Amino acid sequence: MNIQENNSQIDILFFERPIADLKKFAFKIARVIKSDRPEIRMGAICIELPTDNNIIEEFYHWDEVKNRIDEFLKEKRVRIVIFSNYRIPDIEFILHAKRLGIKTLLIQEGLIYDGISINDVSTKNILTSFVSYFDKSISYINTIFRMCNYEKSSKAKVLAGIVKNKKNITISLANSFSFPLRADYVLTMGRHWDTYYTETVGYDHSQIRLVGDHDLDDFEVQEENENAICYIATVLVEDGTIKKKDFINFIRFLSSSIPNNIKTYVKLHPRSDLSLYSAIQKDNVEFIDQSGFLPSVNLYIGHRGSLIGKALYESDNLILWQFPNEDYCFYEEFATAVVRDKGDLKTAIKDIDITKKTNKKRDQIEDFYWKNPDGAINSITNYILNYMHDKNI
Repeated sequence: MNIQENNSQIDILFFERPIADLKKFAFKIARVIKSDRPEIRMGAICIELPTDNNIIEEFYHWDEVKNRIDEFLKEKRVRIVIFSNYRIPDIEFILHAKRLGIKTLLIQEGLIYDGISINDVSTKNILTSFVSYFDKSISYINTIFRMCNYEKSSKAKVLAGIVKNKKNITISLANSFSFPLRADYVLTMGRHWDTYYTETVGYDHSQIRLVGDHDLDDFEVQEENENAICYIATVLVEDGTIKKKDFINFIRFLSSSIPNNIKTYVKLHPRSDLSLYSAIQKDNVEFIDQSGFLPSVNLYIGHRGSLIGKALYESDNLILWQFPNEDYCFYEEFATAVVRDKGDLKTAIKDIDITKKTNKKRDQIEDFYWKNPDGAINSITNYILNYMHDKNI
């Protein structure tokens, strides 16, 4: 789609990246809005254009927009921009929206920890990350340079400031200009994250709204779980945070550690590379690629990721595999075992009775991932509509 061929207004603009992110929030929110307010027009900017959508009216590839953001926002008379991540490209778009007086909302997409992507690493790991994410790193440097040109700021000074701060790169960049580049409000998954957004990102408490975890909207805790194991996959290799050979070795360890008579599920991430899992493709293993769905079992195995929060609603039995370069993650507080080698993994699986269901830790995990009785997507939608029409929410 050529953005110069369509001059219709966009009331709500979603700034996303891959299609997986669009499906996670934008499509769900759009369906709720259209069911009640069909006259509201919506658009999305992304790096992949969907082929199966009839909810959001207009889609634009980021390459079409990135060099003419102001022109695009004015042309489309955008009223509010919705973000579900706080990445370097998001920071650039927030800069332009702020300059033009356009309202912005940030939705907490999932788990937050240092090093989750090139956007979130500290400068002490910048060289390693630069190599791991080389193409994306070059793209983000170009983004920073565009921001400097737009603000008439010194590129050398901004880059030097990021290195000097020795903190999260995105947050350092957000504080490198004449005003902080943060959304007007942030919608969070649980009260636990308030401290992160106030003390680390710089939001005021008055800018935080609790909406809950949208992954829990249609989720009901089962009375009885299947006597089975579920491995929750993440995109550690796909995102460049873990070496491919280390991950494949782990998959081999996992496959050999689970008895052949125990049913095993592999819950794939939307961006999982299936070729990484060849060592565990056995008769007793079932792969699940249905977005948001998590089987109800009595033992979960994983690394990091928001779906582990959902798993802890179902069962207290959680084994975390920690790779050598990974730092502490709060999930360790809930884990039955944290393992780092084949022997410990095999012992941990053997020691857990998968015939018994227990979820006594649910009250604790709700502080991280709250199940909103009214629905997180409904709550998010209400905040978007209310803020679009009013000055505050």
